[in-house]
Amino acid sequence: MVSPSLDMAKEALFYLVPRDAESDRIVKENPSYHSLFKGVPSLRVTAGNKSKYPGRVLTIGRSKQMSDIVLYLHGMPEHQCSFQIFPAGELVLADATTGHHTSIRCVDPRGNVIDKYRLQGDPRRRVIPMDHSLPFVIWLNSKISFRFVWGDSFMQNVDTARKSLAGIAAIHERSGGAVFETQRSLNPAQVQFEPKSPNAPVVPMDLDKKPLRQTHTYKVLGEGAFGRVSLAVDLHSARLFAVKECKQRTKKADFKIEVEQLARLRHDVGGTLVYLGPEATRDGIMTRATDVYAFGLVLLEVLGRYCPREGDVRFMNAAEWRKKLETNIRHESLRERCRKYQDRTPLRNPFLSGFEARHGRVQSLSHCELLRPSVEDVLREDLKKRSTAARARTELLKDYEPKLLAKERKVVRDRR
Repeated sequence: MVSPSLDMAKEALFYLVPRDAESDRIVKENPSYHSLFKGVPSLRVTAGNKSKYPGRVLTIGRSKQMSDIVLYLHGMPEHQCSFQIFPAGELVLADATTGHHTSIRCVDPRGNVIDKYRLQGDPRRRVIPMDHSLPFVIWLNSKISFRFVWGDSFMQNVDTARKSLAGIAAIHERSGGAVFETQRSLNPAQVQFEPKSPNAPVVPMDLDKKPLRQTHTYKVLGEGAFGRVSLAVDLHSARLFAVKECKQRTKKADFKIEVEQLARLRHDVGGTLVYLGPEATRDGIMTRATDVYAFGLVLLEVLGRYCPREGDVRFMNAAEWRKKLETNIRHESLRERCRKYQDRTPLRNPFLSGFEARHGRVQSLSHCELLRPSVEDVLREDLKKRSTAARARTELLKDYEPKLLAKERKVVRDRR
């Protein structure tokens, strides 16, 4: 049986349709890639095309030894640009010129250029999202340009096509030709997801005013009253992410749906640093119980009790955290307990440093009786006492009936 990757390798991955006299000449001078696209002589590139440059799908330049599409025009660079399939099954265009001659442009229906799709970073590159609705134009210089068009076979079912491309990328990697460069900057820019959650942290001063890496959203994976989770690709690294967008307003009656969706989330190993449990940051131990703790932290965000930014002493000091605890107490007898809160001192040799204050603030929510028992059990520091995923799901859905949730959130809002 022929694998889907090999079967799709013969299909047209994309076409480069000329837009001017010079690009039309380039098509004529490269007959091996010549094909008609809706009656227009164009360059046709298959998914399994073997480039002269190992690991690439297509290389463009003046060098006959290393270029598949040869630029015979005077003054063109030896190496212009290349197309490469990354491990996640995403197609990436990379500029190979030293003068930033190659560029890509995408415009919205109003004719405005969408800035996040232009070549950025070091090396200058960008994912070309598998989306028919985005009109991309690739410029080799100010006078030569091609319209980029995806092949129909790859647009019929994008998920299947991406798996096939991921298989082709794996073949390139096994052959020893594929090189997936990491970002060269020693101080990488802050990552920004689109759309952005209201709880996203403030950009640190040392990363302020630096170019942001952005994402293209493919589809919605799930949706509840508290927000939606979408599949998105980082336009620089070509990695796929599940991005959560929080809604400003929520419907309390749908909390049960939200808990059920969160309870199904799993991470194979560890996860985002600010969601790691104490056993992971102190000793490097990561088990299923670590996923339960991460689930509990997300649950605190849903409840409006805590977000990762509040655990960072750079953004909220101990006095500000004590004030938050006092603002939300339910009984005056707990006020003194809140006032005595102090951030935990750092451990001497932890696996990951700088997390004890975070853990202390999460536990202070239980100490000041701001959490229900079902939530406390999910966030236990002792692994033996922490709830399993199955038990947590049962207890949370029992503990947070819509009526009880409405009552709980009303008390918090009235005291703010």
